[in-house]
Amino acid sequence: MLEISRDQRVIFEQRPFNDDDLDDVFIAFACTNNSNLNRRMAELCAEKNILCNIADFPEGSNFIVPSVIRQGDLTLAIRRELQDIFGPHYANFITLMGRIRPLVLDLGKETSHNTALFRQLVSSQILDELEAGDMDRVKEILTRILPQELVPRIPELIDDLI
Repeated sequence: MLEISRDQRVIFEQRPFNDDDLDDVFIAFACTNNSNLNRRMAELCAEKNILCNIADFPEGSNFIVPSVIRQGDLTLAIRRELQDIFGPHYANFITLMGRIRPLVLDLGKETSHNTALFRQLVSSQILDELEAGDMDRVKEILTRILPQELVPRIPELIDDLI
């Protein structure tokens, strides 16, 4: 039995679907192993103005449940089709930026200076080089962009990335 079914707030019934199961319902998930039944549920939900997610018929759904990807400091809620686009290099980039930020802020420079620096980092080729696994290029880019005071800290900034 599913763990959630042990929660006292949940009513768990294992039986065939009846059309009246959707009476007085706000939201429904149709995720049976019967695509005809899932489509029937989608039709009923449309007739009754019920929010409905159909597992095997997304175009028949009126809302989606995004996939959640967590990699390091990066958390994304996206459609499953996009999941492969956001590989670990994105998480490494977010981690790197998270390490750089407090060091830059501790330098006490003007906000406009910091903003320009972060924009330069974001628009650089760092993300591409992380995806390629070329840490030497990442070091070169950071050496060129970061303030001189932070250049000696580059090894600790990129440690354990990739």
